[in-house]
Amino acid sequence: MKAEFEWHKCTILLYPERKDVWRKEAIPIKETIEQLAQLISKYEPVLLGYNENNVPKIVSSGYLKSFNIKIEYDDIWVRDTGAIPVNNDEMVAFAFDAWSGLYENAERDVTVADKVGQLCGVEPKKSNLVLEGGNLTSDGNGTLLTIKDSVLKRNPKPLEEIEKEMKEILKLRQIIWIEKGLVFDETGGHIDNLCVFANKNTILLSWTDDKSNPQYEISKETFDTLSKAKDVEGEPYKIVKVPLPDIFHRTEDDCEGIHLRNDSKNRLINEPIQASYINFIFLNGAVIVPQFGLKQDEEALKVFRKTFGSVAVIPFFAREIVLGGGGIHCVSRNV
Repeated sequence: MKAEFEWHKCTILLYPERKDVWRKEAIPIKETIEQLAQLISKYEPVLLGYNENNVPKIVSSGYLKSFNIKIEYDDIWVRDTGAIPVNNDEMVAFAFDAWSGLYENAERDVTVADKVGQLCGVEPKKSNLVLEGGNLTSDGNGTLLTIKDSVLKRNPKPLEEIEKEMKEILKLRQIIWIEKGLVFDETGGHIDNLCVFANKNTILLSWTDDKSNPQYEISKETFDTLSKAKDVEGEPYKIVKVPLPDIFHRTEDDCEGIHLRNDSKNRLINEPIQASYINFIFLNGAVIVPQFGLKQDEEALKVFRKTFGSVAVIPFFAREIVLGGGGIHCVSRNV
């Protein structure tokens, strides 16, 4: 499987419109995605997809000087619904069940993988496994990290069988299974909130020293697993701890203007939200690191700058995306 830190042809984003997911008639999230598209376009081409009845302002104004396409989808989580690059000329389309039925209606989302493949000039290989791109991170040298709990919930079959299928279709030599993901992750636990490859021999890990934090034991267990892991050449990985932002709670303003449907996930005032700096984006020559207006923001940037050296580390205020259940990595697909 291709590593995300390798060179990209472009980054794909989808334009939001669901008013049962996004607050205040989806206006703040539209502005956030437009800002993200403009930022990414400074480093690599952006392909901004939109439904025909929901044309972004930066498209109609001609401001975004990149590709723009009409595409059918239910929501903007293209990391999970889009086809996954295996190498420069192969992609995989996994089955999609809307995160184990978090949403009942995802008829258009299941078509996104094929559309992404068409845009890249590749017909994706189909797999009956239910997997999302947000739960896959590769070192580009045959090793994959993924959350076991989430994979098993989606695929009620023996782990050995699942692993064999994943290795074959993603061209892997080994899979490092992480038991559980980030607390309060509404996907059920994705690797892109907990730990990801920064390069072929370095792994970034969400970390807290606060033993009262419900994430503490999970991060500690993950650290122990990664400390014992080796790459396919027998070399250990360097593990870099990234501070976990404080848990915050959904406010009344965060819930304003959400129009719930029968199949919607109810978003409640005072609901706990655990964000993650690990949910960041690789670009050609830069990384975009989420910021949440929390005290750990600056500390996280320092860790990223030390880890990535000469690569530009760009902060981006991402709280609006987190309110919808994901992060900046979740709403983007690099190809």
